[in-house]
Amino acid sequence: MYDRYDDNTGLAKHSELAHVVINYGNNGLYMSMGQQLFADELNELQVSSSYGDGIQLLKGKYTVTNSVIENSRYHGIRAYYEDADVTVRGSTIRNNGSHGLYGAHSSNNPSGFFREVSNSTIEGNGGDGIRNVNSSNPLTFQANRINDNGSHGIWATVSGAATDTVLTISGNAIRNNVGSGILTSRAIIVDDTLEYNKMAISLTGELSKAGTINENGNFYEGNQIANNQLNEAIGLYSSLEGKLGFTTPTSFVDPAYVPLSGDIHVSADDTLTIAPGTVVKSGLKATNEEFIVNGYLNASGTVDDKIVFTSILDDTYAGDTNRDGTETVPERGNWHRILVDGEQSVGSQFKHVIARYANTNFHLSDNTEVVIDSSYSSNANTGIYSYSGAKPTIRNSEIHHNQYGINVASSSADPNIHLNNFYDNDDAGLYVSRTVTATNNYWGDASGPFVDQGSDLNVEGNGDRIYISGSNEVSYRPFLTDRTGILLGDVSEEGSISAYDGSLVLQHVVDMIALSATQQAAADVSGDGSVAAMDASYILQYVVGSISGFPGAGKIRKVDPEELYDMETVVTENHYDLVIRSKGAIPLYAAELNIDYEQGLIEDVELVKTSQTRKWSNIVNAREGIAKVALAGIEAAEKEDDFIHLRFTFSDENKNKLPGDIQLTSLKLNDIDLGETAGEQLENLNKEFELPETFSLEQNYPNPFNPTTTIQYKMPVSGKVTVKVYNAIGRQVAVLVNEKLQQAGLYNLSWDGSSVSSGVYFYRISIAGEAGQNFTQVKKMTLIK
Repeated sequence: MYDRYDDNTGLAKHSELAHVVINYGNNGLYMSMGQQLFADELNELQVSSSYGDGIQLLKGKYTVTNSVIENSRYHGIRAYYEDADVTVRGSTIRNNGSHGLYGAHSSNNPSGFFREVSNSTIEGNGGDGIRNVNSSNPLTFQANRINDNGSHGIWATVSGAATDTVLTISGNAIRNNVGSGILTSRAIIVDDTLEYNKMAISLTGELSKAGTINENGNFYEGNQIANNQLNEAIGLYSSLEGKLGFTTPTSFVDPAYVPLSGDIHVSADDTLTIAPGTVVKSGLKATNEEFIVNGYLNASGTVDDKIVFTSILDDTYAGDTNRDGTETVPERGNWHRILVDGEQSVGSQFKHVIARYANTNFHLSDNTEVVIDSSYSSNANTGIYSYSGAKPTIRNSEIHHNQYGINVASSSADPNIHLNNFYDNDDAGLYVSRTVTATNNYWGDASGPFVDQGSDLNVEGNGDRIYISGSNEVSYRPFLTDRTGILLGDVSEEGSISAYDGSLVLQHVVDMIALSATQQAAADVSGDGSVAAMDASYILQYVVGSISGFPGAGKIRKVDPEELYDMETVVTENHYDLVIRSKGAIPLYAAELNIDYEQGLIEDVELVKTSQTRKWSNIVNAREGIAKVALAGIEAAEKEDDFIHLRFTFSDENKNKLPGDIQLTSLKLNDIDLGETAGEQLENLNKEFELPETFSLEQNYPNPFNPTTTIQYKMPVSGKVTVKVYNAIGRQVAVLVNEKLQQAGLYNLSWDGSSVSSGVYFYRISIAGEAGQNFTQVKKMTLIK
C-alpha cells in the first residue's frame, strides 16, 4: 500500500486497516505514504510467518496498536528509510528471526525511527528486541516487556538530534536477553527492571551533553537491577565520546566497564573524559581487544581514586566481574593495548592511571604527544611502546614487572622520560633503538641501571637494564638513588615550595641564572621535559592554593595561532612598541619571548604592564642586542585584550630610525611554542616600515575621535617638518612638530584634544626636504565629546 507518486495528494492515506489477518506474505504489510500521516491507526493486525519482514513502513507517520506480529523470517516491524515515523502501542512482537522492532538507517538515507513504543511485549526475537540506531529524533520506550531476545533488549542511540532530551527508557521489564538489557547513547533510564541479561546496561556513542540532564552521562533513578550474568558490569561498544564513569546506577557498588566485543574507539575530533575511579576491563570476548584513541582523551584520576585499565580476569579492581572465581590470575597479554595515535590525540593524558596485563599497556604512535604522569604500567609484555613519530612525556610513574618497561623504536621521537621508578622488569627497564634522554629516574637500585652497551657503561649497576640497539646512546645520568629523589616545585632544593622557587624559574628562562640538572627536574612541574614560564605560574598557583598539586599536563592541545593571538607594532619618534593581544581562546598564565635587535639602536627595553598582567611577576633581561622576557601569574588572562606590551626606546643618535633589525626569535604562551609563526608575523609588520617612495599625510585615526587621535605621515627623504592643528576659523590650537629635522621614514603623532571643544579641526604638515623638495598638505578631522 503506498501513495503512488509520493505527492501528498493521493487517497491512500485515508485507507483503514483494522482487524486484519495477514499470513505467509513476502513482507506481510508494506506501506509508503509519501511522508504523510496515515490517518488511522493500524489496529488489531495479526501478521504471521512473512518471508521477509512482518511489516515494512516507509515515508510516513504511522501508529500500530493492539497488534501481533510474529514468526517473520527477518524483522517484526521495520521502520524503513526515508523518515518513517512509527509509534507502537499495546502490541506483541515475538519470535521473529531478526529484530523485533528495527529502525533502519544507512549513510545515504534518513533513519526510520520508533517515536514511541509503549505497553507492548517484545520477546523471543532472534536479534535485538528493539534496535533503533543513529536516530535524529527523540525516542521513548516505556512500560514494555522485553524478554528472551537473542541479542540486546534495547539497542537505541540518537545522534544529531535537535532536542536535548532525546532518549527516554522508563518502566520497562527487560529480562533474560542474551546481550545487554539496554545498549544506549545518553539516555534517561528510570524505573526499569533489568534481570537475567548478560549485563544490565551498555554504552556507546555520545555519552553526555552539557546543559542537559545528561551533562554527566545517563540519568538513572528507581531502577531494579539484579541477577544479571555480569551484574555490576557496564558494557562498552564501538565509539565513545563525552564523559565516562561520572554516573552509574545507584545500586552498583563496585562497577567495571567491559568492552562487549571488539575495539573501543575515541574517534578523531571527539573527546572522552574518564572519571576518577573508573575501572575498564578488557578481554571478555578476545585477547586482541584495543582501546583506540584517535581523538582527545583525558584520563585523570586522583591519588586515592585511580583509573584502571586491566584484564577481565583481574579481580584486584572491581572484584570478580566475570564471576569466574577469585583464584583466577591473569597473564601478560590477556588483552591487547591502549593505542594512542594521530595528531588529534595530542594533549591526551593519563594521570593516576593503572594499566596492566595487556600485551602493550600503552602503544603510542603516529606523531602523538601524550602524557603519562603519576601512573602505573605493569605486568605486560611491553609497558610503554613509543613508535612512528610519537613524542610522549612519561614521568613520576611506576614501570615494573613487564618484560620490557619502555621500548622506544627507531621511528619514535625523543620522549621525555624522567622521575620514574623502573624495577623488576625482566629483560630491560628501557629498550631503545634510537638515541634517548632518560635522566633523573630510579632504576630499582642505588647503583643505577645495568648498562653494558654504548659510550656510558654501568656494568656495576644492579638496577633494571638499559638495552641499547645499534650505535645509539642513552643519557641516563644523573639517575636517582632512591624512589623519592626530587620534590617537584622545590627549585631551591630547600625542602619546601615557595614563591622564591617561581622566581628562580623566571630567572632561568631569561638566562640570568642557570639551574642545575636536578633543579631543572624540580622546576619542570608541567611535565613536558623543559623549564618554562608556565612552570613558574604553576608554582605560584600552588603556593597560594589555587591548585592542590602540579597538573603534569605537559602538552597542551594544538591551537591555531590565528585563534590564539594577534600582533601589532607602533613606531613613534622615540620608541618602537610590540603589542601581543590575546583573543581569549584559552586562559593564559605565562609567556616568554626573545627579541634580537641591533645593539646600538635601542637604549632601553621595558615591559609595559597591561590590564591583564599588571599583577604578574616578570623579568626582562636585555643585553648585547638580545632581550629575553618571562612573565607568569596566578590569575589567568582570559579576555580578548592586550596581553604583552614591550617597548623599545631608541637611543638619541638613532631616533626616527626604521625598526627593520628587530626580530622575534621565540614566543611561548603558556607552554605553546609559537616562535616560527610569530617571527614571520613580526617580520611582515616591520616590512611596512620600509622607506616610502613619496611624501604623504594620512587621514587621522580614529576619526571622529575623543579625545586622542593618531596622525601618520611618510617622508622619502630627510627634511625639516612642521605639523600644526587649526580650528574651524583658522586659529592655531596646537603645534605637534616645529621645524624639526627628521630622517626619512614613517611617523605617528598623537594629539590629545581634551583641552579644546568639540568640532571640526584641520591639521597641516609642511616638509622642507634637504635636497630642496617641498611638501604641504591639509586634512580635516572631527572631535566629538
